[in-house]
Amino acid sequence: MLTAINNALQATNDSTLMGITAVQGSSATGVNFISSGAFSVSVGNNTAASKGFYNASNTSGGVTLNAEQVGAGGMADISTQSGAQTAVTAITSAIAALGTAQAAVGAGENQLNFAADLTQSQITNFSSAESSIKDADVAQQAANLTKAQVLQQSTIAAMAQANAEPQALLSLLKGA
Repeated sequence: MLTAINNALQATNDSTLMGITAVQGSSATGVNFISSGAFSVSVGNNTAASKGFYNASNTSGGVTLNAEQVGAGGMADISTQSGAQTAVTAITSAIAALGTAQAAVGAGENQLNFAADLTQSQITNFSSAESSIKDADVAQQAANLTKAQVLQQSTIAAMAQANAEPQALLSLLKGA
């Protein structure tokens, strides 16, 4: 909404209006106008010849601003107090609709963040499980290697002992 107001102010080609900027007010639906120069806003009759919002230095006539309506679209004539009140009501409704849309976007964002966090948690858990499986596989292979080494050493020892018995028998026979 603030962007639309500021764009409309810039589109007027009036140096006073172009120097005005709409900013968020203190309440959720408030709008404040700031400017580096002085300006005044009047609703209704200031003089018999001028009505509506006008540049205070230009007392010969008023400036009528058009407002965009949410939904079907339309124009709001704010040159009279009742027209200005209608425009304010339309703006209030648009702000309420914007709040509803922001709530829906916020809820969607929260759901998306939850899904992303859940996915990240699942990735972490998967990586941890994969690491545990790899660690268990390495441990199993280390156990198999140790077993093979023990079998190899016991085989060598048995062969050495088997080779030693005939040698002992030969030495007994030579000594006799």
